[in-house]
Amino acid sequence: MPSTSQIIRLREQRKTKAKRNPARTIGLGCSLLLALLITLSSLGIVIFYSNLTAELPSIETLPVLLDPVSGALRQPTKIYDQTEEHIVHALQNPADTGRQLLDTDTSRPNFLPADLISATLMASDPNFWDHPGVDLTSSESIAQPTLAKRLVAQLVLWDEPPGMRRTLREMLLAMQVTANYGRQQVLTWYLNSANYGRLVFGADSAARVYFGKPASELNLAEAAILAAVAEAPTLNPHDAPQIAKQRGLALLDKMQVYGVISPRQAEQARQTRIVFQPGRSLTADLAPDFVAIALSQLGRSFDLTRLERGGYRVITSLDYDLQTQASCTASALLSGSETAAEIRETGDADTSDNIDCKAARLLQTQPFSESGNPADLSANVVILEPTTGKILAMVGDEEPGVDSMHPPGRPPGTLLTPLVYLSGLTRGLSPASLLWDIPTHTANPEKSDEQYHGPVRLRTALANDYLAAAGQVLAQGGFQTLDRITRELGLSLDESLDNEDLSTLLNQNKVNLLDISHAYSTLANQGVLAGAPVETEVASNEGNPLEPIAFLRLTDLAGRTISEVPGSKARPVLSAQLSYLLNHILSDEPARWPSLGHPNPLEIGRPVAAKLGWTESGKDAWAVGYNPRLLVGVWVGDQDESTTESVSIDWAASLWHALMQYASQNQPSQGWSIPEGVSNVMVCDPSGMLPTADCPTVVNELFLSGNEPTQTDTLYRKLQINRETGRLATIFTPPELVEERTYLLVPADAEEWARQSGVASPPESFDVISNEQGLSEVSITSPAMFSYVKGILPIRGDIGDSGLDFYRLQVGKGLNPAVWTQVGEESAALPADGILGEWDTQGVNGLYAIQLLVVRPDQHVDTAMLHVTVDNQPPEVQILYPSDGQQFDGEAGSAITFRADAGDDLALQKVEFMIDGKLITTLVQPPYSAIWNATHGEHLLSVVATDEAGNTQTASLEFTIR
Repeated sequence: MPSTSQIIRLREQRKTKAKRNPARTIGLGCSLLLALLITLSSLGIVIFYSNLTAELPSIETLPVLLDPVSGALRQPTKIYDQTEEHIVHALQNPADTGRQLLDTDTSRPNFLPADLISATLMASDPNFWDHPGVDLTSSESIAQPTLAKRLVAQLVLWDEPPGMRRTLREMLLAMQVTANYGRQQVLTWYLNSANYGRLVFGADSAARVYFGKPASELNLAEAAILAAVAEAPTLNPHDAPQIAKQRGLALLDKMQVYGVISPRQAEQARQTRIVFQPGRSLTADLAPDFVAIALSQLGRSFDLTRLERGGYRVITSLDYDLQTQASCTASALLSGSETAAEIRETGDADTSDNIDCKAARLLQTQPFSESGNPADLSANVVILEPTTGKILAMVGDEEPGVDSMHPPGRPPGTLLTPLVYLSGLTRGLSPASLLWDIPTHTANPEKSDEQYHGPVRLRTALANDYLAAAGQVLAQGGFQTLDRITRELGLSLDESLDNEDLSTLLNQNKVNLLDISHAYSTLANQGVLAGAPVETEVASNEGNPLEPIAFLRLTDLAGRTISEVPGSKARPVLSAQLSYLLNHILSDEPARWPSLGHPNPLEIGRPVAAKLGWTESGKDAWAVGYNPRLLVGVWVGDQDESTTESVSIDWAASLWHALMQYASQNQPSQGWSIPEGVSNVMVCDPSGMLPTADCPTVVNELFLSGNEPTQTDTLYRKLQINRETGRLATIFTPPELVEERTYLLVPADAEEWARQSGVASPPESFDVISNEQGLSEVSITSPAMFSYVKGILPIRGDIGDSGLDFYRLQVGKGLNPAVWTQVGEESAALPADGILGEWDTQGVNGLYAIQLLVVRPDQHVDTAMLHVTVDNQPPEVQILYPSDGQQFDGEAGSAITFRADAGDDLALQKVEFMIDGKLITTLVQPPYSAIWNATHGEHLLSVVATDEAGNTQTASLEFTIR
């Protein structure tokens, strides 16, 4: 073993050698680095290849899909109803019948024609017989989709995202397919599965659909056209016939240039007469609109181009029985009086499709005229399940557009008015709220023949489409409140219109039946909107919007689930209390009797909320009705705007009646349970205030808890009049001529309506004073006759110049008091200030007579009398909207509608709304509401009520505009 000194010496020697030979050290380092790089490159290649081939599908997928007998692609994709027992539609061109799988064996009748092979290879893969599945002749050729690559891309890797990784995997699998199965098989597979547009797959199918012959009989020109179509399926002979011919000719030129065909062959082909078979509709026969929606929803999670190739089962929400009944009943309606009346009378409801159309027997007879229905009359139907948002049936008369979920709409007309009233309910209105259906509030002031009904409850106005009353609600709340509500319900109104005008709102906005039915389903579901969430780029605070559900599940032929809807989602958008109030109005059958009569088509023998809708143009008639389990929406209209004939609302009502009655016949007769937070109160009709002895009609009405009326009715007033003169009775009116009459007190803007309607106005003048009283020297000069007084009341008067023994003041309750009470002491001299006495009215209220007795020295008595109304009770006032401390998110200038309830035991003079101490409006007649253009910050709202006697009461609260 070397010693320590030897070890040190050996180390020094090695260091010295290293310094003498640096090149040797550098070379050694480079060698190590190169080896490391080679190792890392090899490792990278291994990792890259492993990633490239990770989970690489097997090429054995192709023979499974394309097997002539059991291949999945041999079966078209079929769309089923929710039970999976009925086929709604098959994704297959209806002209594709008798097709055969082509074979390269020319001895067989279904052989692949040489012209089609040559044209296809020239158009799609010129070097097909030379490359191994990928054209490696140039960098550009590598990127070209060879037949093998197309098979792989369309049938094996179709669900992978595009990119370099997918391109390389396509190349790898294309070479494997070519190596394992051979070029002949690749060519056969491709020509038997190529996409030729319009749900046509395979050359033989394309030949039969476009040319009416098998592929084996195609001539060169026809083969060239099909080969060109395979390159661009949308440019097919049915969708673009001229372009298809031109592209076929261009391909013939190319084949001639490359020597595939001779000039003579090319010229003969160019001269060949081309005749295309007529195209047929690809939409479903039973429910085309519904099928389009279901596929649109499925297309968000699955490639529809792959679906169209076949091999799948699409399960939908469709109720097959409801769909068939809705379709045949709508057809019976559109056929006019002849067919519908026969079904109604004879009970023979068999259609041309041999469907027992039981629902058609329930059609009403009155919609049908002797001459039948307008030629362009159309009918659409939607049946929904409110608790899930599922579409159970859908009938449309037009081919679906590009946006199947939101096709072009029609004016909603009065079908939108429940949402207008809903906006009022959110602002403190109730079904009992007083509205004025008078010309000054009308939606269409030019409509001179419109009938008006004066004071009505909100319930009555909504149930009977009193548009002037609806216009009053819209004016009070403004469009912004309505717009917010409709958006929460999934409806979008056109903000470019003057939606503050009710006529514009109802007749120029556009909605489609599915959207507005889905909005109404929220009411049926007690304020909860149900449906499938729709992914959007920017989600709102409430989350993604919800849409009605048509697609449920996608499976393969073996029943394995490939994709499915994540389930119905529920989003509360209205309180259960507000929904109940609106449902109660729309299901109140007696409430709509004034306009619809009894019985009427909206009565089906069980609880149901329903609303009819009509437009000013007369081209649209709507009906939507529902119970907690089912909603039926109907539109019947005339698409021809040039015609002058109107569409009867009875057509929509009759169709709705038949379908709602049929669809709900096996359901329990169930309405909506009253939720907590809703109370019943007896009120005076139509004021909605607490009843008095003067109220002619008392009804039971609904209110949100805390929003019940606290004031007695002020709309009706019982007055004592002289039945002979018709004037207000006074103390001088002979008692035998005094009678009580009840009058309706109308605001100034309703006086013209009252006059035209024959509503008696209360007399304004008092009965004449008797001659004896008129000749008297004695008078009471203050207070005035029938004035309102309070507190300590000074009484002034004149006792004349005939001498005075003494005078006495006395008061008595009522028009002709039975008992008199002396005021102060008798006096023998008139005070210097002219005040005869002071009456302390504290503790008394109502009509009183004041009498002045003047006794002359000869004991002759002169009298003077007048009536006053004593009011020492201040009015009551409360703010209904907003609530104390409420915070609003809104832009400056947006409208907020304040609402208050005020009343007085005798007579209210005015109600003033003040913001931060500044008066914004003064009102003298209910309803008491004020519109204010918001400004940011904290604000104090004060509402001051003043009665005729000058008593005041103030309610205040604070709120914030953020």
